[in-house]
Amino acid sequence: TISIIAFLAILSLIVAAILFGFMLICGFGTLRLRGRLHAAGDDAPSLGRFLSDVRDAARNRSFVLLFIAIVIFWIAQGTANVLSLHALKFFWRAPSEYLQLIPLVTIGGALTGVPLAAMALRHFEKQQVCVAGVVLYCTVQAFPVLARLAGFTPQEGTGLFLLLGGILALQMWAMAAIGVSFFSMVADCAD
Repeated sequence: TISIIAFLAILSLIVAAILFGFMLICGFGTLRLRGRLHAAGDDAPSLGRFLSDVRDAARNRSFVLLFIAIVIFWIAQGTANVLSLHALKFFWRAPSEYLQLIPLVTIGGALTGVPLAAMALRHFEKQQVCVAGVVLYCTVQAFPVLARLAGFTPQEGTGLFLLLGGILALQMWAMAAIGVSFFSMVADCAD
C-alpha cells in the first residue's frame, strides 16, 4: 500500500503541474485582450449592491431554471458519490485494491470526457448535451445495480471490476458533458 500511496502522491504532483501549466497558458494567452475589458465601476462593494445583483439574476427566467436544475442535480450527484463507497464495499464487495484504483479511473474518465463533451457540443445544442449527460449519468447509476439484482453481472473477479471501472468512466464522461454544457449555458444567460 505504501507504493500505491507514493504513486498517487506523484500522480497528484504531476496533475497539479499540468493544471498549473494550463493556467499559465490561459493567463498569458488572454493577456493581450485585457484592453477589451470593461472598466470596473466606481461602485464600492456593498450589501445593497449585492442584493440588487441577486434580484436582477432572479428576474432572469433562464438563469433561475438552470440554477434550480443544477442545484438539484449536484445534490443528487453528491449523495450518490457519498454512497458509492458504501455500495462498492458492501453491495459489490470490491476489495481495497480496487477501491485504490478509483481515483485513477476518475481522472482518466474526466480527462477523456472533456474532449468528448467538446465534440458533442460541436454537433448538438448545449441543452441537448446537458440532458443527454444527465440521462447517461442516471442510467449508469441505476442499470448496473438492477443488472446485479437480476443476476446478469459477474459476482466477483476481474469481469466485475472491469464493469465497475467502465461504469465509473461513463459517469465521468456524463459529468464532463453536464459540466461543460451547463457552464456554457450560464455564460449565455449572462450575455
